[in-house]
Amino acid sequence: MSFMKRQIVCRQSNAAFGVGIRKLALSAALGSSASPADVPSDSEGQDWIIQDKDLLRKSLTESGTGLHVLDLINRASLEADRTLYSKLLNKCSQMCQLKQTTIVHAHILTSQFNNDLPILNTLLNTYVKCGSLDDAHHLFDEMPHRDLVTWTSLISGYS
Repeated sequence: MSFMKRQIVCRQSNAAFGVGIRKLALSAALGSSASPADVPSDSEGQDWIIQDKDLLRKSLTESGTGLHVLDLINRASLEADRTLYSKLLNKCSQMCQLKQTTIVHAHILTSQFNNDLPILNTLLNTYVKCGSLDDAHHLFDEMPHRDLVTWTSLISGYS
């Protein structure tokens, strides 16, 4: 019986970054045995796949954000959208990764989604699930708009 892995497809716009993205996909598919020789030549406009298990992968360089996926967004190799941030935050809450949650939070604040209510609600809920009620309350205080989900997430954290 086969099962489908959740994955994110990103549009490769610069061939220089394609090898890194392809290596990421190959290492997930082939294991750690994937080598640069296994990577076919790059072509412009090709789609690359980042699997769910690679969402919280650490940055490849010291000067990165801390998460490889966010580095790809910063280099314009991956386009950020609501779904991507939601998947990142859900993965953080599933694994109770507070440090990665704060990294994603900092990235969201510098993105076009800094006032996006569904993303901020997911972030608030992630802080609550990670047990950081101080961060959750601080985010709640900073949110420009609040709805029923916002209030419910914070109240459930304190209960």
